[in-house]
Amino acid sequence: MFKHTLEDDQSGHIREYSYDPDTMIFTVTFKNGAVYQHARVPREAYENMQADHSKGKFYHAIIKKFPAVKKAAAKE
Repeated sequence: MFKHTLEDDQSGHIREYSYDPDTMIFTVTFKNGAVYQHARVPREAYENMQADHSKGKFYHAIIKKFPAVKKAAAKE
């Protein structure tokens, strides 16, 4: 699993995201505590998000299109 925690100046909304290449599950945690898991996300989409300078815009344009389940809010 690959996990990335973002600094405050790296994204206005995303706190962290992770990707499991074995299950193709992309998990995003927002600064408001909401957690979403997206299924069937190809590794290429994850890698492209890594390279993109605007994580939030990339997430909303690409990752958000994949089937998602909202998980319980993340604990601080």
